[in-house]
Amino acid sequence: MLRLVELRNEFMARHRPLARTSLAVGVTAVLVVHGYLLYRIASHMAFAVVAVLVIVLVVKHVGLFGSVYAAIRRRSRLPK
Repeated sequence: MLRLVELRNEFMARHRPLARTSLAVGVTAVLVVHGYLLYRIASHMAFAVVAVLVIVLVVKHVGLFGSVYAAIRRRSRLPK
């Protein structure tokens, strides 16, 4: 088992530039696709609608819906 771990570590050490390059290409591709889709949507809608959609998409991607919902619930339960 220890030999397997050593082999994996050696493999990762030799192929680290390939992994970094793959990650960079993947992130770039995702950003390009998101930008293209946003451009296509924006060209067919009013600016206000696109702005709201962008805000909702950013909040969803970051994962803030749950924390915002919890904060609203907590605030509504506070005694006045």
